[in-house]
Amino acid sequence: MGPVMVNVATLVFDNLFFHYVSTIGDSAARIIRKILMQHTGPILGFHLVSETHKLSQSDVDQCIILVSNHGFQKLTLDVANDELYTLPDSLFSCATLTHLKLSRCIVKFPDGTQFRNLVSL
Repeated sequence: MGPVMVNVATLVFDNLFFHYVSTIGDSAARIIRKILMQHTGPILGFHLVSETHKLSQSDVDQCIILVSNHGFQKLTLDVANDELYTLPDSLFSCATLTHLKLSRCIVKFPDGTQFRNLVSL
C-alpha cells in the first residue's frame, strides 16, 4: 500500500474496494489488516460495507480491534456473510464511539455497557 493510506482519517472499504480486490486476486482481509496496521494517525471513521464479498467473524473482529487502537468515532458494518456477525465485547468499551451503523449484526450488550458519547445507533 502506498503512503497515502497511512494517515487518512476516514477509511471506507465498500463494494468498489471489494470489486477491485477481486480483480487483482488478493485477499480483502489481508489488505485491510495491512492498511490498519500501517496507519499512523487517528481513524475517525471506519466503514466496512460489502453486498457480495464475505469476511470471517475473526477478520472483522481483527479490524475492529485495530481500528479501536486509533480512537475511532464512527463505525459502519454491513458485510454479506452467510451468518450474522456478532459484535465483539471490546466494541462496547469504546469511549470515543459517537456513531454506530449496523446491518446483518447480532448485538448482545454486556452488563455495564455505556456509550457515553454515542449520538447515533
